[in-house]
Amino acid sequence: MSLKSNKTTLSKLEQLLSEANYVLRYEKGNFHAGYCILKDTKVIIVNKYFSVEGKVSSLIDIIQSLQ
Repeated sequence: MSLKSNKTTLSKLEQLLSEANYVLRYEKGNFHAGYCILKDTKVIIVNKYFSVEGKVSSLIDIIQSLQ
């Protein structure tokens, strides 16, 4: 599957995660990206300093690893 890494794709991925009841947060820090479940809340955290391409790539990797 080949997706273009642009703001439209990023918005669609964000919407998809929102519809699946995931909380997506862009935070600064010394980390890459990941997800966790905190007290029945599904949270995905992505480095806010990533480029659009990096954010799209991270979200695709995370979505592929979800059940």
